[in-house]
Amino acid sequence: MSISSGLLCEDVVADTYGKVLKKQLRYVVYLIRKTPSKKVITVDRTGERNSTFEDFKLDLPKDKSRYGVFDFSYVTDTNEKRSRMMFLYWSPDGASVELKTLYSASKAIVLSALQCPLEVRSIELTDREYLTEKYLIEEVKPRREKLLRDCQPDIEG
Repeated sequence: MSISSGLLCEDVVADTYGKVLKKQLRYVVYLIRKTPSKKVITVDRTGERNSTFEDFKLDLPKDKSRYGVFDFSYVTDTNEKRSRMMFLYWSPDGASVELKTLYSASKAIVLSALQCPLEVRSIELTDREYLTEKYLIEEVKPRREKLLRDCQPDIEG
């Protein structure tokens, strides 16, 4: 599927996203492969349904940008089980400026190709320090819940 001049999105991109939505895969990692005549968005890696967030982290290169879709399951502060589809734009500090620019400029194109609904949470990460389940849980909390937590006085015992 041609998205814009010089950038193609392979059909497998939407197909694997559909498998995550259907709970057949836990995650998919996408890359942009460059050839002399074009740039192609394709699948880099996938995680089976029993894969963990740690597996996902291991599939993200330390020094190259990637996109990822992760079906994130977590437990709230009130012990409720929740699941949230997340689109992650991984742009580590060690990645080249050229790659960061290419991935940044193409993010909206990938989201459009995936036809991501509004409830998919999009997060940009540049440091492995923030590539944690704890950080992602904070990111998916509703704004109201964050405001209430931030307004709680610190009680020292």
